[in-house]
Amino acid sequence: MAVQVNQFAPALFGLNLGTPQAIATNGDGTLVAPTGSIPGISSHPAAAGDTITLFATGLGPVDPAVVDGATAPADATSVTTNPVTVLIGAVRARLALPVSRLSSWEFTSFNVVVPAGVPREARSRWQAQVGGVSSADPVTIAMQ
Repeated sequence: MAVQVNQFAPALFGLNLGTPQAIATNGDGTLVAPTGSIPGISSHPAAAGDTITLFATGLGPVDPAVVDGATAPADATSVTTNPVTVLIGAVRARLALPVSRLSSWEFTSFNVVVPAGVPREARSRWQAQVGGVSSADPVTIAMQ
C-alpha cells in the first residue's frame, strides 16, 4: 500500500466528546472548556489576553533533529524550525513564545495569547498553520 508522507501535516489534539473540543490548558493548569463540562476535571473558558497551551502534531522538522523512528530525548526539547501560526477564524493569535517545543511524548506544545475581537462565530474554528499548510480539522476552544 502506498502512503503519502508530507513534511507538514499540522493537527491540534482534541477530546472525543462529540464535539471537536481542543485539548488546551489555561495558565492555572485547568482545561480550557466550559466550567463543569467534564465531571471530575477542573475547567473554565479562556478570555481575551489569557495565555493557553495547545497541543499539536505534524509541525515539521525540529532542532536539534530527532532521528526518524526514534523517541525524542527525555532530557531535552527540540523546537520547530518553521514558524507556527494559530488562527481563530481569520484572527491571528500571537504565540507567547516564538517557538513550539517537541516533548519526549512526541507531541508539540505551544503557548498562545487569546486575541481580543474574535467574532463569536469564529470561536469554533481554531487551526494551526505551518509551512503553508493548515490543520484540516478545526477544533473549538471555550471562550468568554
